[in-house]
Order: sequence, then C-alpha cells, then structure tokens
Amino acid sequence: ALGMKIGLSAYEGHSLNLLCLLHDIGKISVPLEILNKPGKLSEEEWAVLRSHPAKGASLVSSSEELSFLAPMILSHHERWDGKGYPRGLKGEEIPILARIISIVDAYDAMVNDRSYRKALSIEKAKEEIRLNAGTQFDPRLAAAFLEILEENPELAQGKKTGGEVPEFVGFQSGETKKDFTAPIPFCNYILDADQYIIKVDEEFTKMTGYTEEEVLHKKTQFDMLPVEDVENYKVHVGNQFALHENIAYLRHRIKRKDGKIITVACCGQVYFDSAAKVYRSKILVVEIDR
Repeated sequence: ALGMKIGLSAYEGHSLNLLCLLHDIGKISVPLEILNKPGKLSEEEWAVLRSHPAKGASLVSSSEELSFLAPMILSHHERWDGKGYPRGLKGEEIPILARIISIVDAYDAMVNDRSYRKALSIEKAKEEIRLNAGTQFDPRLAAAFLEILEENPELAQGKKTGGEVPEFVGFQSGETKKDFTAPIPFCNYILDADQYIIKVDEEFTKMTGYTEEEVLHKKTQFDMLPVEDVENYKVHVGNQFALHENIAYLRHRIKRKDGKIITVACCGQVYFDSAAKVYRSKILVVEIDR
C-alpha cells in the first residue's frame, strides 16, 4: 500500500512484495534463544542479531533469481540519519525499498506482541513513527505511511486483523520486465535427524499438493525430489553445510504430488531443539519457476 501511494512501478512493487517476504531471511542463522529471549540482549547477543542483514544478503546472493534483493536486505536496518547498521548509510544512499521496509517493519513490531514486551497501542505506535521521522525514517515516506493508516484504519492493526491491500499486477508500457504477477509462493517445514518431515505450514499443501497426513513422519525431504536429482542434491547440500556450518542454501527441483516439476530456492538451518534434546532442520522453500 505504501509503495502504491508513492508511485512505485509494477516491477518495483513486485520487488517490494518479495522483500516483504525475505528481508529477515538472515535470522535463520540467529539462535532461537536470542530471537525469543524475553529480556534485554547482551552486547554479544546484539552483535549476533545485527549480523542478520548481511547473512540474509549472502543467502539471496546465491540465487540468480533473488540476488537483486541483496542490497535491499543488507540495508533494511540502516537509518535516515546514518546511525543504522551494518554500513551506516544515510538518507537516499539507502535503497528506497529498504526505507519502506524499515518503516512498516518497525510499525508492525510495535503493534504486535514480542517476546520482550506487549504490543503498543496503535496511537502510540503512530506517534513513534512521527517522532522518528527524519532521524530513523525517511520523513517523506513516514508522512505517506501515516496518511495511509489514517485513510485505512483496518491496516493500522498490523497482522492482528490485516486488511485488504491491492497487489501490483502486470506492467506499465515501457517497463523492462514483462508478465510478472503476484508474490511468489513460499512455505516452511521441519525435518527430524533422519530427514523425515515432522511439521509443515499451511502453504506446504499449496506448493507441493501433499496434505499434512500424507507427509508427516512418512516422507523424507528426498521423497519430494525427482528420483534423478536425489544424489546430486545430497552432494550439494553436503558441500553447503561444509562451507557454512549449520546453514545450506541452493536451487533445486521439487516433484509435486500431481507429477508437476517446479524449481525452488531452498534455505535450511540445522538447530538443536532444546525441548526434545535432538537436532532438527528448518527449511524455507521459495518457488521461483511456476
């Protein structure tokens, strides 16, 4: 909605839709103990958390289709006054899509509960945006964002109630790209130590065609691949973990239940489930060839 208000092109809008999905992808490398900590973070913990823009940019840089997002992901915690991170960019040195995400992400965080505090009121969150316009936020974008919230009160609730936001569809004459439509699909699932799928989100069925009942504790991630791709996939995943310790990311194919082959970008993290006292793998899958 903010992108539309300031007149982004359809291609820029498509990019912004993707950035909304992927700007925090670097947090896959941040331990859950830090992400979910109810109290204040130590200096060491803050350093780990502040590494997520650079790690996210590195992740998408490995994909030809998503690499254009890297500068924006890297910059989404920069500040208008130059006091942000990781590079201390200032003003219009910061990519405009990163400046948009900075405002909306901050507002979304304020009006929703977090592990370290309860949600702020809508009016208090709006006031924080006003007070930080020109320091933390691009003042022009902050003013446009606040106008949107006044004009569309349902959007002011953040994720609690949402609200209908029109999507960028198609391209205007003169655009260099053609036939882009809505944001690309993505889903998440979790594997046990034997690679069996033990948890999926609601988008998993839409992407793969399989229901929860058909995959939970019955299928491994290798069962989701074309048979001829399995060995090559294992080699590449092994190489990725060797390079990046507990994180792997690559492009590969998935065979849907209906037999259709789709291409995806996949990011995986091995982590220790302290409750179950076992290692798990968390996988983010983004469909890039529909």
